[in-house]
Amino acid sequence: MRKSGPIQVVRKEIRLGKGQTKEAYNTTFLNEHTCLLLLDRLAHPNIIRLLGSYTYGERHNFLFPSYETDLKAFLQSESRFGDFNRDFTFFSALRGLASALCSTHKLHLEKERHGLDIDAIGYHHDLRPANVLISQETFILADFGLGKFKPIDIPSQTPWEDTDGDYLAPECVNGSFVEQNVGRAIDVWAFGCLMIEVIIYMKRGAASLKEFRKLRLSGRSPGWEDSCFHDKDGSLKSVVLQWLDSLTHGLLHPGPVLILANLARKALKRDTEDRPKIEDICADLTQVSLKAHFITVRDLIHKYMKQSAANRTDQTFNRMRLWFESERFAAFGYVTGLDSDKIIFLPSSNLTSRYDEYLKALKTMAGRFHKVESQSLAMVPNTTVGQEYSADKCASFGERFENDINELVETLWNLLPMNERRKAEAAWLRAMLDTEDVGRLDDVERAFKSEDDSTYEKCAALAMMKRIGLNMKSNPTSMPEGFIVSENDVQRRLRAVHHHEFGLFSGLPVLIEWMYYSRGWEKVRPDQRAIVMSYKAQGFSEKTKPAGMRTLECIGAFENTGDMAGYGFLYQIPINDAEGDIGSSTTTLLQLIGNKKCQPLLGDKLQLASVLAQFLGDFHNIGWLHENFNSNNILFFDIRDSEQSSSRILAPRALRRPYVVGLHKSRLGGKNWDSAGPVSQASLVSQASPASRADFQDYQHPEYARTERYQANYDYYSLGLILLELGFWQPLRVWATSQRCLRMDLTEFRQELIKIHVPFLGVTVGAVYRDVVHFCLSGSMDSSEDLDISILKEFAKNVIEPLKELTETPI
Repeated sequence: MRKSGPIQVVRKEIRLGKGQTKEAYNTTFLNEHTCLLLLDRLAHPNIIRLLGSYTYGERHNFLFPSYETDLKAFLQSESRFGDFNRDFTFFSALRGLASALCSTHKLHLEKERHGLDIDAIGYHHDLRPANVLISQETFILADFGLGKFKPIDIPSQTPWEDTDGDYLAPECVNGSFVEQNVGRAIDVWAFGCLMIEVIIYMKRGAASLKEFRKLRLSGRSPGWEDSCFHDKDGSLKSVVLQWLDSLTHGLLHPGPVLILANLARKALKRDTEDRPKIEDICADLTQVSLKAHFITVRDLIHKYMKQSAANRTDQTFNRMRLWFESERFAAFGYVTGLDSDKIIFLPSSNLTSRYDEYLKALKTMAGRFHKVESQSLAMVPNTTVGQEYSADKCASFGERFENDINELVETLWNLLPMNERRKAEAAWLRAMLDTEDVGRLDDVERAFKSEDDSTYEKCAALAMMKRIGLNMKSNPTSMPEGFIVSENDVQRRLRAVHHHEFGLFSGLPVLIEWMYYSRGWEKVRPDQRAIVMSYKAQGFSEKTKPAGMRTLECIGAFENTGDMAGYGFLYQIPINDAEGDIGSSTTTLLQLIGNKKCQPLLGDKLQLASVLAQFLGDFHNIGWLHENFNSNNILFFDIRDSEQSSSRILAPRALRRPYVVGLHKSRLGGKNWDSAGPVSQASLVSQASPASRADFQDYQHPEYARTERYQANYDYYSLGLILLELGFWQPLRVWATSQRCLRMDLTEFRQELIKIHVPFLGVTVGAVYRDVVHFCLSGSMDSSEDLDISILKEFAKNVIEPLKELTETPI
């Protein structure tokens, strides 16, 4: 619906051409009138609207809205106006113009939306700066005097009609200047020319563009000069290539200018078959436009935060909230690819279909930062005029601004599809935890504990767990209360389930895991050992930990000074009647996989695989390495023997609640922590019992024995082996103990699995699952024992996210 109220109108008179007959004159008018009427039904924001037409004194006239200027005049002006004072507006304007050409090349009208059903192909054939109007914020395609629509089944080739301008495509005339049949590709060529001139104007101004046009003057034949973009043979003039190179020289990252220049090169291919379609250019410009706006906002955020931190008058601002939002904004850029270093990528259907909504939010954010920048300058105390602003006023000003940014970031997140939003949440959570600043983690925990949002709650819990780990790492001198318990309160060896020891603590059923002393422990005072052990127990004691953190609640630890000296860690298990239930309802994943007669449904396998990958991601996010990840350390406490034997299909609920144990060998990431024993007071690290290490050494990465330093890659390798077992529903030992593999070392065994067995996973659980396992086993990531965020991102991208998406597909 058009806005009511007076608007400025311009009149276009269709002039009678020299030597043109009255019949031809009327046909020209009717042709343009038809184009305008059809396109008007689209109500496209980048196509000129037809307000009306009339004939007076046998002269035909059109009425259009009035705009500030046209692109020809604009590119000659040294001053910009409106939103074009910001560079990113040029990118959205070009995208809008490309979208207008898309609608012209392929017209699609639907009766419900537009009043009639029609599919047709069309062309403009006169794209040049004089025919592009400019509003305060975008380009408008106008002058369809040479345009035409044809039925979709009729070829679009038509004789070229001589036009003015420098955007003449090579195929318009031959070497003898004879006009040729042309198609919609000449619009693409003209658009490529226009993109180059817009880049030059945007980056260097009108004077440089004037120089570029002058340098393009050259002769395609004796006595003939023109400023077209191509030579006689149809190839780009050398001066055009030189200017393109100069515009992008020194750009280290594929920013919007470089992408736009490369897109222009594609549009200016001599062979029409090599040129992209306008719809492909429009899709690429969707990325370029949003990327330009995203980068602008990102830089404005960083600038504001830097200035705010440096400005003493801003000390009362709650900058922690803005930091949260800046990381959420960065996570949005990560999942949409707008911060990608790739030269070009195909935007998601969501970015394309909701482009206008994304663009509006980004433009509003940029405008808000520009506005607050000017307001902040006004609030800086000026002693020469005696201005004073109270801390309360500054704080109120900052709070309102931060609330605005929060709402706009939330708008962007709400536009994402659910799977993309989940990825954004994971990326944001990684960023929140990517610090070893205990104070910052404490701020995150306190800020998010009060929020009524599951994502914030998860972040708060993980921040607490990582904070405790860092406290443990910092050579503490006092221990948290209540985590060292008396050995007299522990009833040991109640039952054992496949190397796992169970007992009772004050009547509660518990799992007991042992950290045995090594010779290095002799250098550590008993009181210091107790402090570090209490912190480790506290680190896994969180009752409200996230659903993905599939660990048992640690009650505490006690010291045993007998023959097998060390500390026992007590974990509460979800069984009420310990004496009667531990043996009958507790089992390991290894035991389940060993039962070939009873298998789970494929969907249950995929669900378990996803849960285990998410656990490892969260575990690494809080700074811990597991070091003992295998299918025997995955426990289930609610599977009855009857459920396993009554059917050949494992009950669907059986695999829903796994618990990852074996934390006695886990340690914090970092060079101060040694897998073989303590190197300082704060580096006490677990030792698995000799028996369990021998039984499950096939799950260890082959390089571990050589490096003697555990790395994140090694946990991923162990996960890959578990997923391999899960996919084939067969224990690793079946392959490891075969006659062929018994003669292999771990390196050879690893290659055997990757080359022989992993490829067949595609047959049983699909190609995506197969590729995830191959990624884990092949060591595709650079090793890092310090759990660098880039490693965590790669694991999430190649393992966690693909497996999660598999669980969302009905099977």
